[in-house]
Amino acid sequence: MTPPRRVGLGRVELPGYDLPAEQPSVPAATYRARLAAAERAAAEAGLDALIVYGDREHFANLCYLTGFDPRFEEAMLILVPGQAPLLLVGNEGEAYAKVVPSGVEVLLYQTFSLVSQDRSASPPLAGVLRAAGLGRGGAVRPGVAGWKYFGPGEAARPEGWIEAPAFIVDQLRGLGCRPVNATGLFTEPGRGLRLVSDADQLACFEFAATHGSESMR
Repeated sequence: MTPPRRVGLGRVELPGYDLPAEQPSVPAATYRARLAAAERAAAEAGLDALIVYGDREHFANLCYLTGFDPRFEEAMLILVPGQAPLLLVGNEGEAYAKVVPSGVEVLLYQTFSLVSQDRSASPPLAGVLRAAGLGRGGAVRPGVAGWKYFGPGEAARPEGWIEAPAFIVDQLRGLGCRPVNATGLFTEPGRGLRLVSDADQLACFEFAATHGSESMR
């Protein structure tokens, strides 16, 4: 029989943290590499375009690809091979979209703005999608990434369950597209692009975590 161990209580000092002084950021080259990786992943999945939708609660995929956070609005990134990435933003997001890397075009689409703001100066969504290379004569099997993917235990055709606003999906189908759920490209175990953090992202996480721990202490 093991004899009981003596336990003593003593006073210890809280640990100190070596706080980083300079806040790191993800460089534009890393964002461009992520965009290229997303296009490759979409092509390998049999998709000829990728649409990434985001809002206040579901911004992680957009932020991962461009550094852009739609804050209190909505936003949508359109990736079509051979075309520059196109980011649609609302009124308040237009100025904030300056954070996106060079090469990403930004278009004001006021329907993504808050209610009661001016939404009269933007072109129709169908025209925007068509000009971006979607629809008949262009990409007709786009993947739409929102915030959740589904499995065969939830639906007979889980790829057809698209968790983006119906008006976007309706416009795509009206152009002759056959959109499918592509959120798994970012978050599905075993293949999700966001599941592996690069060194630049780890540095940002470490900076935030260390300062957060010190503030709590």
